[in-house]
Amino acid sequence: MILSLVSTHVSFILTYLIEKCIEILFWSVHNLNTYSKFNLTWASPTIEFIFLYYMMLWLSVWALYKTNRKDEFLPEIVRDRRTIFIKKYKLALYFNFMFFFLVIFFYFPNFFDKTGLVRFIDVGQGDSIIIQTPKNKVILVDGGGSFSFSKSDEEWRNRKDPYEVGKDVVVPILKKQGVHQIDYLIMSHLDFDHIGGLIATIEKIPVNHIIFNGTIKDNETVQQIFRLAKEKKIPLYQVEFGEVLKLDQYTTLRFLHPAELDEVYLELEQNEQSIVFLLEMYQTKLLFTGDIDQFTEREILSRMNSSQTQIDILKVAHHGSKSSSSTEWLNYWQPKAAVISVGNHNLYGHPHHDVLMNLENHNLEIYRTDKQGEIQLEINANRWDVTTKLK
Repeated sequence: MILSLVSTHVSFILTYLIEKCIEILFWSVHNLNTYSKFNLTWASPTIEFIFLYYMMLWLSVWALYKTNRKDEFLPEIVRDRRTIFIKKYKLALYFNFMFFFLVIFFYFPNFFDKTGLVRFIDVGQGDSIIIQTPKNKVILVDGGGSFSFSKSDEEWRNRKDPYEVGKDVVVPILKKQGVHQIDYLIMSHLDFDHIGGLIATIEKIPVNHIIFNGTIKDNETVQQIFRLAKEKKIPLYQVEFGEVLKLDQYTTLRFLHPAELDEVYLELEQNEQSIVFLLEMYQTKLLFTGDIDQFTEREILSRMNSSQTQIDILKVAHHGSKSSSSTEWLNYWQPKAAVISVGNHNLYGHPHHDVLMNLENHNLEIYRTDKQGEIQLEINANRWDVTTKLK
């Protein structure tokens, strides 16, 4: 009777301890999951990786089964336990190590790949660009933004989980690409169609540095981004003409605008203060222009040297607005191709017919996110190649 009670009591205590351990485990997982640093991001697996993964997994299990089933290959004279272990489990250890290194290699899929990648994401009427350098530094330029045109008396029509470009487009693409952290987040300027998706991005993916144009704008989205940066202790840097950021031995950013700033100030009209920078990767040059207009184009050119500078890719300013991409601007940079980030059937009539004609008159290859979807640019030491999602 006494033994039965003791056994029941011990069983109760063990059950209680196990339940508490499980509760602590779930609590730990839940709380660690709130910190982006503890989230593992895996790239989408290729067919080749899936095949190798299951092959190595099967070989590992087969080797353990074979080892535990047959011990007779060990000689009787072997007495050293370490030698016995190595001889007995050599094959199993080999396959398990191979399986482990395969998983590690997949977690860093671009570690040995020295190809640079620039992705102009299709975020509708807005901008979002992912730059991955040959040394796997990641720069995100803007994050798009989803506009809502619903009226206050039509709240019943809103979805419980509404579409949001950061949560539904930018973050999934970054994770699918296997991006573990964003080294530099560049906000070209603080208009919603460029920063609206950055709140979800900063919340879900670690960001090491934020670069902005040295101005602030009085709205909730801007305040929330700066508040998140403060909470996550992300340093903010304002840039100006003449500054250079060396990302790796193959990649450099040269900032051309805005002009020299004394202090951060309030600016409601953000387009003219957009960050403009030249990306040099291997021998390829790309110019990123934000939403500047022709007046700002002339201002930038006045600070440049008088000789013409040839680039490879021009990211067309302000989604192809008529107010940008002047003949003088195109003549100076002499691009070979142009990329226009623009929404399909947008309300602004972008890109403007005159801008398209001007680009065609300069014999540029034109790529548009509204017609071709995401535009990817692969850059290596010898050349650059463009692929598009839709055609």
